Amino acid sequence: MQIIQPRLTGNILTNDGYNDVLESIDKTIAKLTLVQYQNQIFGFENYVDYNLYDRLCEYREIMMDKLMGCNCLDDEYTIYIISKIQKMTC
Repeated sequence: MQIIQPRLTGNILTNDGYNDVLESIDKTIAKLTLVQYQNQIFGFENYVDYNLYDRLCEYREIMMDKLMGCNCLDDEYTIYIISKIQKMTC
C-alpha cells in the first residue's frame, strides 16, 4: 500500500522543481526580448517591462546558485522566492 502524499502548493524544492522554475524564467525572458527585438527591427512600440526583466535575471542567478548546491539560502526563503517568480512569470 502506498502512502498518500498530498501536495498543497506547486512549489517543489527538488532539482526538478528548480529546473521548472528556471525554465519558466527563461521563457518569460525570451518573450520580453522578442518583443524588444521586434520593437527595434520593425519599429513597433510595444511595451517592454525592463524592471521585470532585471528582477527575473537576478532571481535566475539566485536559483542557479541554489541548483548548483550553494547553501546560502534556507528552504524557507527559497519557497518565498519561487512564489515571487511564479507570480512574475504567469
